[in-house]
Order: sequence, then structure tokens, then C-alpha cells
Amino acid sequence: MANSPDWSLSPEAVAQYHRDGYLVVPDLLSREEVDAFLSYNEDVFAGRRKTGLTTHLEDETWARTAGHPRIRAALTAFMGGRPMCIQTMMLAKMPEGRGIAIHQDSYYIVTEPETL
Repeated sequence: MANSPDWSLSPEAVAQYHRDGYLVVPDLLSREEVDAFLSYNEDVFAGRRKTGLTTHLEDETWARTAGHPRIRAALTAFMGGRPMCIQTMMLAKMPEGRGIAIHQDSYYIVTEPETL
């Protein structure tokens, strides 16, 4: 089912997302797709390379993953409209490192209409 071009989430899965605020979608991406993305980004995980907020615009692997048809289909089902990728970012949170404090992106990224 996950490799079908007409893949979609069930109405029950969408309702669960709206009820719980999250949804685990087994096999949204194939094992090969996940492994390829993780392997490609090993240097990010190791803290040797940082990604920016627009990595999906600068890197084909990130663009392909961010725009994956099943990811777009899931987001469309959740949102009830066409998703737009505004940011992509991966942070290597090393045991001794610091993370990003809780914040609201719409404060920093002003959109009209307010869509974040």
C-alpha cells in the first residue's frame, strides 16, 4: 500500500491525528528510502555538518524527501489543503550539546495570511 501511487490515509487515521495531535504512519517511507536519507546525513548526525532552514531548496536529497508524494498526501489529508514546505532543519543534539528552546515559529516567520 505505501508504494502505491494512489496512497492515502484512511479517514480513521486522519481523525486520530486530529484527536491525538500526532499519528504514527508505519511504512510512510520505505525502509530503503529511510536508510538512504539517514546514510546521506550521517555527517549531520555526527555534528560535522549543519543544515539550514532552506536545505530543501539547496539539496536534491532533502527536496525529494520533503516533497515525497506520501508525505504530501498525509499533510494534505491533515490540513485539508495543499501543504507548502517553508523550512527544513535537522539538529544533531549531542549528549553534551544544547537544543532549541520551545518557541512559536509564526512569531519569527510572518506570513499573510497567517498560515504557520
